[in-house]
Amino acid sequence: MHLTRVRPHARHAPKLFIRHRFCDPDCEERQLLGILTDQEVAKKLGFASSWTSQQDALVLAEVKKFWAARENFWFERLREVTFRRCVFVLGAKHVATFRDLLHAQGFTVHIVNKNWNP
Repeated sequence: MHLTRVRPHARHAPKLFIRHRFCDPDCEERQLLGILTDQEVAKKLGFASSWTSQQDALVLAEVKKFWAARENFWFERLREVTFRRCVFVLGAKHVATFRDLLHAQGFTVHIVNKNWNP
């Protein structure tokens, strides 16, 4: 069974006359790219379902190794469509690195909020 996650911004995009494009790799794409989730990394490190702050730091350090592949995937998904402007919603920890990737590819980036909370 394959479940599709619908993020809040995906539901609101049509109301704002904005076309939504989900850019994160799905489970199959992550597997093909070798990108592990936080939970997969924690399991690989032998941690239980909840982690201490010290274990969380170790998980984050390991997960960061996959960020470039994940962010490159996002970029390739964006390149598949033509647009003049877009809004890209991503986790706060990716703001600087994804901005740098976009700048390196010649895009102008305006960060509206580095750590938005609904």
